[in-house]
Amino acid sequence: MHAFKALCSGNHGNTLVVPKKYSFFVRPTLNFTGPCHSKHINIKVMGTILGPKRNDWGKECSIMLIHFFNISRLTLEGSGVINGNGEGWWDRVKGAGDCSRIPTALQFDKCNGLKITGLTHINGPGPHIAVTDSNDVTISNIHINTPKESHNTDGIDLTRTNRVNIHDSPISCGDDCIAIKGGSNFTNISQITCGPGVHGISVGSLGGHGAEEYVENLIVKNCTFNGAASAVKIKTWP
Repeated sequence: MHAFKALCSGNHGNTLVVPKKYSFFVRPTLNFTGPCHSKHINIKVMGTILGPKRNDWGKECSIMLIHFFNISRLTLEGSGVINGNGEGWWDRVKGAGDCSRIPTALQFDKCNGLKITGLTHINGPGPHIAVTDSNDVTISNIHINTPKESHNTDGIDLTRTNRVNIHDSPISCGDDCIAIKGGSNFTNISQITCGPGVHGISVGSLGGHGAEEYVENLIVKNCTFNGAASAVKIKTWP
């Protein structure tokens, strides 16, 4: 965290590197919090970041493994691996047990100008990547690979996020490859290979607890779906 604080307070957009050939164990939640003085924040993951097993997650029931908050022009890149180590969560029912929510591996909140590229994401406990309340986001050339039996493991979730481009990425998981949730606008998805998995690309779910929600200006093109229950669909609460 000292390295990130130095990066955040710098002036020239230096890069924080997670070195190759090393594995780094992360205990949730690892928080990276802005705003940053530096105009560009670059984090390059070349090694492996490993989350805890279910029984080692902690009594705090953290809902995120790694959390990025209020960091503008953040780039997360590299050829490394984010391993959520989530097998112990896959058979759990939402709302059951000592922890009521299934955690997200990477959560980005209020990260305008976010870029995620190159990384491999495996074995998330729940969603692998979630982006909320952010604008001008690009996610490209990533790999998400989790067994189709892994319940609730969305690939990418977007909520109240605008002007998003997701492209050139294979996604195999146990739930939605990509879920576009309420308040999201101007989302372009292309050259995604989705599956095998339970669902394809989903809008929603929308309208929970009677809320009025919208998703607008969504384009999906040149995508391939292998063994998914659906290609593109809209999900609403009754």
